[in-house]
Amino acid sequence: MHINHLFINQKLDKFGIGLYRYSNNYLLEKNITVLESYLPLIFMVVFGFVVALIFLILSEWLGARRSTAGKKTTYESGMEPVGTARERFSIKFYMVAVSFIVFDIEVVFMYPWAVQMSQLGLTAFISMMVFIIILLAGLYYEIKKGGLKWD
Repeated sequence: MHINHLFINQKLDKFGIGLYRYSNNYLLEKNITVLESYLPLIFMVVFGFVVALIFLILSEWLGARRSTAGKKTTYESGMEPVGTARERFSIKFYMVAVSFIVFDIEVVFMYPWAVQMSQLGLTAFISMMVFIIILLAGLYYEIKKGGLKWD
């Protein structure tokens, strides 16, 4: 499979690393496949993981191992710790946190849709309205059951 969606020859040298975009003809002449075009990205991801792993191993190997009573206490922003760090949280906290995550992810889906709404047409608009109605029905159910009451 050959790449046929790239643009005209443009040198993208904003960062001084010599990135190029090539025209379709260049890619076809050089017989560059989709996998070959992703090799630099794969290399950078693997390189990032290797460097992170090396830093983790070095920090464990070279780090200090002195254990003191102060290091074993619970950290509370410089204040003296009060109580244990193993206190139980109310289930209401988790309900609000999960609700926040659900509606935060909703915004992640809605933003690209809103940006491209004029090109997507009526089908995408109806699909997004169904998505919003389902989420609002879940929010209504949660409010009705008292999941957001912080008593």
